[in-house]
Amino acid sequence: MKQILLAAICIIETNCAVTAQESPTQKEMKEKRNFYFGLGVAANGDYKINDKLNNSGLPDLSPTVPEISFGFNYMWTKTLMDIEVNSSYYRETKDATRIIAMNAGVKVRVHYVPVNKEKFFVSGGLDVSYLTGEVSLYNKYNEVDLNDLNPLNYAGQIHLTNDMVYVGPSAAFGFLQDTNWPLRVNVGYEWNILNSKWGSEFADVNNTVKESGHGRFYAKLILYL
Repeated sequence: MKQILLAAICIIETNCAVTAQESPTQKEMKEKRNFYFGLGVAANGDYKINDKLNNSGLPDLSPTVPEISFGFNYMWTKTLMDIEVNSSYYRETKDATRIIAMNAGVKVRVHYVPVNKEKFFVSGGLDVSYLTGEVSLYNKYNEVDLNDLNPLNYAGQIHLTNDMVYVGPSAAFGFLQDTNWPLRVNVGYEWNILNSKWGSEFADVNNTVKESGHGRFYAKLILYL
């Protein structure tokens, strides 16, 4: 009986040791985890607030802005998931008026991977994004006297904010996956599903407009870190 128990224990220990040695290799083949950095462009549909800006003779929001991303990728054999933060910046001057637009957001991407080879892969699926934006309009010749910080003595600046939630399809093509510098191209189109009225943290906004249904296309090159 003791010999049988000892033999069973030896077999279990041997199996555990083999499993422990094989698991990392098998797991590595089935899934990958990486941080990544992305650089690309976002091509926005026409903002409704641009009509207000144009009517006032002011510079409007650009349809195309550069966008950077930093995120975390989790990839299985047939599934890809990204969680990333995005940011963009735009500045334009017209006569004495300057506009600065900044966006920051979070995106979750879930893809099905129909083609997954050693050197490349192709995937497609859905993006869900939250994007908050700030727009500042001001006279570029403004001056501030630090000996007089009473805000009633200064004018000529407008600060507006907007929040949007986008949903839409996307696709990815990964290449050079068997090298030390694997790359990926992401493209997608998404639509805002909120009313997204323009508001302000510093003033009441009358005759506001809504950016519901606003669409945007993006294309980015992703570098795994």
